[in-house]
Amino acid sequence: KVGRKQEVTASPVKSLALKHKLPVFQPERLDAKAIQTIADWKPDVIVVAAYGRILPKAVLELPGFSCINIHASLLPRWRGASPVANALMAGDTETGITLMELNEGMDTGDIITQEKISIGQDERAPELLDRLGNLGAELLIKTLPLWITRSITAKPQSEEGTTLCQLIEREDGRIFWNDTAGDIYNHFRGLSPWPGLFTH
Repeated sequence: KVGRKQEVTASPVKSLALKHKLPVFQPERLDAKAIQTIADWKPDVIVVAAYGRILPKAVLELPGFSCINIHASLLPRWRGASPVANALMAGDTETGITLMELNEGMDTGDIITQEKISIGQDERAPELLDRLGNLGAELLIKTLPLWITRSITAKPQSEEGTTLCQLIEREDGRIFWNDTAGDIYNHFRGLSPWPGLFTH
């Protein structure tokens, strides 16, 4: 959904795929029929970005070069669905992109590569998401040939420094005036444009 009227619109990825006559498959759920369709494509590698669900084992086992996730944090920090918002709300000064092999856990797979970036003091979620999106694309293009030729190997994640994302809900935008000004500002940065901040 896009814009004030929240009209359902094709994503930029879908629009580009259709422009280049690439097949687009959007199953509502990964049931046996959907998994068979993916299997029929005989994928060498599956790349996942901002999918928000754990892939079933039947999908994880399809590609010879793994299912790779582009995750917008420096794992194991901020495992979960909203790493950018959580990094900003926590006042983190750096973040980055992690390319990892997917497994049956929530962002717990082996790390293929990572790249760090600094977070601007006044940077908000949309700007940081844009920068991380570009970084993720560049890192994937640079890393895939090395991965396919077995020139790099994935390494298990450390459990030290593990943090989990909180699920962002409308109520998280409520200002608590006993928080510090810095904490309130960081929430504003992380929760822009949605859900935004509010008070009574």
